[in-house]
Amino acid sequence: MEGNSILYRIWKRRFDKAQVMIKRYEDTVVDISTVTFPTASLMVIKFTTTNNGNRYELVLQGKYARQYKKSSEGIEVPPSEVNAESIIRTNFQEAYQINE
Repeated sequence: MEGNSILYRIWKRRFDKAQVMIKRYEDTVVDISTVTFPTASLMVIKFTTTNNGNRYELVLQGKYARQYKKSSEGIEVPPSEVNAESIIRTNFQEAYQINE
C-alpha cells in the first residue's frame, strides 16, 4: 500500500496534539444539574463531568439577592443567567465531589 509519509507525519502530529488537549481539558466538560440559591448570599451549583460521571458541588458566596428572590417565588433560574459554565471552569479546583 502506498501513501504519502509526509502527510502521515503531519496528521499524526496533529492527532497527538489533539489527544494531549483532550486529556488536559477532559475534567472541564460538564453537565450542569442544578443551580440553587439557599440564601441571598450563597449559590450552589451541582454538576457532573461527562467523561467519567463524577458528580461535584460548587458553593460560592456573593450577592445573589435578585436570583434568590426569583427562586423563592418558584421561578427557575437557568444556569445561563448566572453564567454557570464559566464559573465552573474558573473554580473547578474548589468543587467538592459528592455521592448522590
